[in-house]
Amino acid sequence: MKELIHHYGAWLVFALVFLESIGLPLPGETILVSAAIFAGTTRELPIALVLLSAVLAAILGSTIGFWIGDRYGYALLLRYGSYVGLTETRIKIAQYLFRRRGMAVVLIARFVAVLRSVIGFIAGVNPSPNS
Repeated sequence: MKELIHHYGAWLVFALVFLESIGLPLPGETILVSAAIFAGTTRELPIALVLLSAVLAAILGSTIGFWIGDRYGYALLLRYGSYVGLTETRIKIAQYLFRRRGMAVVLIARFVAVLRSVIGFIAGVNPSPNS
């Protein structure tokens, strides 16, 4: 088992953090903390590699989530948003708030567990005030 983690640990961290950052409900944070503990206690997985893979995965995943939100997001929310309690009125309110305080919303969302996963998509759905 240690050999698998040694060889594929950073890739596993990358994959789960990447997919979670796109918006899929996966345990990206859990695998990141577990890999960091494993790296710190066994020294069989370089912590720098864990950190680098997590950072790159989060950036790439959020970027792709933004692109999906920008391209398909509003239509997806109108069609499927009611399944999670997002009516058209609530979507419009969210757009208004995002236009007024978008940067603060993104910053705060990076520190809230569920929002961190979907903030790229949400930012993509809400066009910038300059567009």
